Amino acid sequence: MAVFLRDLRNANLMVFRDRLHAAQQQGELPPGADPRALAGYFAVVIQGMSQRARDGADATELAGVADTAMTAWPGAAPGRGSPS
Repeated sequence: MAVFLRDLRNANLMVFRDRLHAAQQQGELPPGADPRALAGYFAVVIQGMSQRARDGADATELAGVADTAMTAWPGAAPGRGSPS
């Protein structure tokens, strides 16, 4: 089971990385951004958020984590993702 889950996470990571690379090719992501690093970073954030949710984190905490993570997005404005 552990191997299956690892392979699934790695496959998801590759899909995310490929999508970010395509976004970069289409001008949706700055040329200096690293799709591989971004995919890895956000995969870790998503996995961590999933773990926190299983451990009882509420929506407010998880939204705060998401808002904080989005500040790492290339070209992100401060407070991006916050409700208006």
